[in-house]
Amino acid sequence: MIYGYDLVQELTDLLDREDELDSDELEELEELRNLISEVGDLEELDVLIPVDDFEEYARDQAQSLYGSLMECWPMTSVDWEHAAEQLAYDYTEVEFRGETYLTQV
Repeated sequence: MIYGYDLVQELTDLLDREDELDSDELEELEELRNLISEVGDLEELDVLIPVDDFEEYARDQAQSLYGSLMECWPMTSVDWEHAAEQLAYDYTEVEFRGETYLTQV
């Protein structure tokens, strides 16, 4: 999933129509196959987060963990850019469709 976009569903749809795909769709299928060869099974892939959105993703993860405490000190004083950099150590960069993403594989 690309931070809210279901890659497994896209792959399933393309494979179901593989004999009828136009050139753009064949390219999309090839890109998905390349991604699978890089990260493994898409079912195992948690999420692909665009690098430019990773700080927001880190904040969203903290929000899901701490809920309303996010509105209280010390959470209101967190340097989210730095927090995202630290969280990124647990993620791997992958290239997909000309973009760089972070994922846990």
